[in-house]
Amino acid sequence: MAGIASADAIGAGSIGERWRGEDHRGAIAFLRSAVPSDQPSKHLSALLDLKDTAHYSIALINVDAQKKAERASAALIEKARGLLA
Repeated sequence: MAGIASADAIGAGSIGERWRGEDHRGAIAFLRSAVPSDQPSKHLSALLDLKDTAHYSIALINVDAQKKAERASAALIEKARGLLA
């Protein structure tokens, strides 16, 4: 969740706006338009791919997926910190 929230902070820090739509996938396109680099939107996409499983499924995510999510989240948090510092 921290990584997904950081995507909102990145938008706010970059262009003074955040994604307000109900479709989380729209946030990926929004982030891509707010930040010249495509890395933040790729990180957000990776997190959203795991979100439903992590939140609503009784299935556990595997270790590789967990590590990928941790890296994506850390990258988004770091980007947000850099913009808002």
